[in-house]
Amino acid sequence: MTTVTEPVGVGEDAHAPHTFVAGVDSKALAEALTDVNALIGRRPPVPILAGVRLDVEGDQLTLRRTNYDVVNTATLQLPQVGHPARSTVVSASAFAAIVRAIGPGASIILTLLHRSGREFLRIAGDGVTYQLITMDAGDWPAIPADEVQHIATVSADDVQALALAGTAATSDFTLPIIHAVRLTERQGSLVAAATDRFRLLDVNTLHPVPAGFQALVPTDALEHIARLAKREGEVTISTVDEFIVFVVGSRSCRVKCVDGEYPKVDSLWPPESPIAATVDRGDLARALRRLMVATPRNTPVELAFGRNVVVLIAGDKTDLDATTTVATTLTGAEAFDAALNPQFLLDGLDAVGGDRVTFAFTVPYRPVVITGGRPNTRYLQMPVRRANGSH
Repeated sequence: MTTVTEPVGVGEDAHAPHTFVAGVDSKALAEALTDVNALIGRRPPVPILAGVRLDVEGDQLTLRRTNYDVVNTATLQLPQVGHPARSTVVSASAFAAIVRAIGPGASIILTLLHRSGREFLRIAGDGVTYQLITMDAGDWPAIPADEVQHIATVSADDVQALALAGTAATSDFTLPIIHAVRLTERQGSLVAAATDRFRLLDVNTLHPVPAGFQALVPTDALEHIARLAKREGEVTISTVDEFIVFVVGSRSCRVKCVDGEYPKVDSLWPPESPIAATVDRGDLARALRRLMVATPRNTPVELAFGRNVVVLIAGDKTDLDATTTVATTLTGAEAFDAALNPQFLLDGLDAVGGDRVTFAFTVPYRPVVITGGRPNTRYLQMPVRRANGSH
């Protein structure tokens, strides 16, 4: 990358430089670059994919990035119309760094120029000029324009709910199936579920989708789409071959679905739960955090539910580390005990939301189901079998 402060003339080829794009808002361009760089990674499979492709035509500038598994696009409206169709590719990291260096509030002019038989992209704004050598746009991989199947157009809130399911997915990238969120049709509605084998989160959007729809979507992809939706609004979901496509305003993200059979987790939900305890969500979360300060990471916390109070015990009963109590209402039994991973329990409390949460129990050692104020959201957590024999 070379920085210049005036037009480059010496050594330029006979044909004059031509303006590629004029008047791009630097803040909008920086935002678009951030969006297309998402999910791509830093190790491109081939050199050309270290670049960002810029296509201009009429009054639109489209930025594209891909690593084959993900295809991101962002379209910007230009203040001027009538731009001829042109394409170029430049280093994505260098271009993003330049736009950030120019800073917000500037109007950027992009110019293609030739010098000594090579093509450069000149980037000028806020009194400074940079130039980047371009890559051959002809080497950019062709993305098949296959016909897509429309699945749903959902609200930004629904997309946040879909991404929320990823709370229960594993963070282990070497287990791609359970590092994904399963999107599926259940009784005509779009449902998201995720598990790491120790817990399960299920979110029903109640939004209609075609019968038989199912896709395993990487958690980071759904988190990215949720961030876009928070800014851009509703999301259109489609599928094409092994890809799922999200269109969010002027952005689109085409993601390869995870291949494989998802664990048969639906049978974990108990058909009925005769024992229930209701607790203030904030009080319980604060109590858990206080106990976790005094105990090793992921030490199980035993919740001993009585009619009016739940006793939280961290550590073992022979060498007690910490204990506290929270008011509760228990129905269906005089008492019930469950030992749970405290961080997973905090995650569940955050996921179900609301002022109060309900724990539903069946028998000892069986999954605990937690619901709260967030509609159509339920969280299942497996109890821990403790060394001293309690559950």
